[in-house]
Order: sequence, then structure tokens, then C-alpha cells
Amino acid sequence: MVINIPSGSNKPYKTKKGGLIYVKQGADKRQINDNREILRMFYESGQYYPDKMGVPNTSVKNLSESLIDKFFLKQFGKTKEDFDVPIAALYENLCLLDEKGQATLAGLLFFGIMPTWKCPQFKIKAVCFVGNDKSGTEYRDSVDIEGTIPEMYEQAIRFCEGNLRHLQEGQSFNSTGRLEVSRIALEELIQNALVHRETLGDDVVKLFIFDNRIEIESPGCLPADLTIERIMLGNATKRNPQLSQFCGKTMPYRGLGTGITRAIKSGSRVELNNDIERDKFVAIIWRDKNNAQLSPDNAQLSPDNVKRILESTCKLLEGYNTLSDGKIQTLQDMTLLIASRPAITSKELVEWTKASCRTVTEYTNILQQMELIKREGSKKTGGWVLCDKLKEKLV
Repeated sequence: MVINIPSGSNKPYKTKKGGLIYVKQGADKRQINDNREILRMFYESGQYYPDKMGVPNTSVKNLSESLIDKFFLKQFGKTKEDFDVPIAALYENLCLLDEKGQATLAGLLFFGIMPTWKCPQFKIKAVCFVGNDKSGTEYRDSVDIEGTIPEMYEQAIRFCEGNLRHLQEGQSFNSTGRLEVSRIALEELIQNALVHRETLGDDVVKLFIFDNRIEIESPGCLPADLTIERIMLGNATKRNPQLSQFCGKTMPYRGLGTGITRAIKSGSRVELNNDIERDKFVAIIWRDKNNAQLSPDNAQLSPDNVKRILESTCKLLEGYNTLSDGKIQTLQDMTLLIASRPAITSKELVEWTKASCRTVTEYTNILQQMELIKREGSKKTGGWVLCDKLKEKLV
């Protein structure tokens, strides 16, 4: 008998005696004493938002008056002096300052004077490599991108434009050409990395351009209640609500949870990786023509195709009386994973589904017997493809 217990919403839990906090570690448990680790647990449970907190040793002097003036004119159509409210109270109401008069993290990152002086982890390490190896020693361009989030976003786009090809594609000789990858995908994924990154750690956003791909690496994997499949359907969790709010008012960002969906549907092949071991979220945009065109066999699935696969597999699997609801759900999840990542390994399927190696082998055999998926190529270099009965359902 298997009992599924849903994750609680009031973590971290404390012991009745002494209020101690324990976490599971392998077959044992360990007590948490480190303040940062405790804060991370509150952060991940949605009870603590660092972007609304004050940054130590800052004040209103660390905020750019000119940037704030532009914000007021754009957002309200009048200056801050036109409000019948003291400036300090007005800034606190807008979450630019906390109750102690310190600049909030969100205020500093959007309206600060050189935010990296106080928060050095909030920058972008951008490198254009020679070749396709991250450990390579040769590069064409390398720069540390600093400033407010809107400034870093603009600089990151310019870095990409300067290091990517521009294609003529039927335009006149005097045209600037079209960027070789989807500009929409580039804009959405860079914004996503800057606004939805984890804010408690010391790591920076990384932007790597290789000969065959662009990698955008953001600190912090997806929150516990999100998966790649869920965000592809437009679901979202605002890890940094104040950053999202300022972003929606100062940048081409709407905060509707559809940025990843737009990136995927924009024309370039986009691959997403929620790297739990390294605590990173990595988005890849493929450059070379062999990877650039979307196809049902090797593309990250669009939301429409996710829905079609779920509906089709559900109908086919429900015809088998020997399958429980839980097994049908796992088989659906595995089909989605295989469809979106044909090169996925058995080890990765075990990690994603939280099932045993034996169960994964059993389930892939079931899907093959039902002619939903099939394996092509060798064990080392081959991959999975959808069979015709599922492939014909895709758009």
C-alpha cells in the first residue's frame, strides 16, 4: 500500500519542546541552526520575501532621484512633490524604503545608484565562448554587467546582439538583418533570470554564448510547487513579488506567468533544465540550424501539445483496467518528459518521477508495448521518439 501525503504549507515545522527545526538527510535527520538556511526555508514556503526587506547600511541617498522621478511621471503622470504625503512615507508606501529608512532590495535593484556596491551578487557574468565547451579557455567577448535590473537587461540584450549573427533572409542589402534566434525568447528568458532568481544566495546570473547555443543560468531552482511542465502551461509562483511589481511598471514585462510560454512558442528551440543538485534554473536557446527548427520529436513542448498529450494518453491508458490512477498519472508524466526531452536517460527519469529504476523500466516497457513511445539508436547515443498515434495529435 502506498500513501501519498501532500507537502504542508507551514514549513519549517518546529518541535513542541524547544522549538527546534529538523530536516531529513538521507535515512537520518539533522538539526538546522544556520540563520541563512532557516531563512531559505521561510523563503521557499512563501512566508518571507527578501526583496521587500531593507538592505543594511543603505538609505534614501543610495536611490537615484532621477530614476524615481521618471518612474513617478510614467506611472502616475505627476511628480512625487505633487502628492500630499511626506517623501519618506511615500517611498515606504511604494516599498522603496523600509520602516527604518533603509533602501529595500527591490528599491535598490530598480532605482539604486550602483546596486552592486551593496549587493555584489546582483550582476550578470556574460561570456561568448569559442566552441561549445563551458570549460574552454578561449573566448570572444567577456564582461561583467552591472547596474539596475532594467540597465542590466538592456546591456545583456546588447551583448547578445553584438555576439550573435544577423541574417539577411530576403531583406535589402541596407537592412540590419534579423537576429539568428528569436528576440522574444531572448528577452523573456533574460528578464526571467533577473526577476525570478533566488535572492538569498551569493551566486550571479550567467549568460553564456556558445557556437551552437545560448545558456542563461539563474541562481535557484524552481520553487517546490512548480515543475517545468507546469510553467509551460502558464502556471507561475512569484518568488520575488516586489521585483515583479517594479518590473511590470518599468520593463516589457506583464507578470502574467506567460513569459516562458511565449519564449517556447517564439520559433527558436528552447530547452529548460531545473537543476536541483546545483540549485540552478537553466534556459538554453539553440543557435545552429539542426536544432533551431521546432519538431514534435525533439522540441520543448508547447502548452497546446502538453494538453494534447495529456488528453490522448489519459484516454488510451484508461482503457487498461489493471492500471491504477497513480500509475496512469506517472505514465503521463513520463510520456511528457520523454516527448520534451528525447535524450533523457533512465537515471534522469528516476530523478524526475521519484520512482525506482525498476519502476521506470517497467513503465517505459508499458509505454512501448502500447505503442506510445519507441527507442531509436544505440543505448549510448540513441533517444526516445513518440509513436505515430501520439505524434499525429501534435500541432
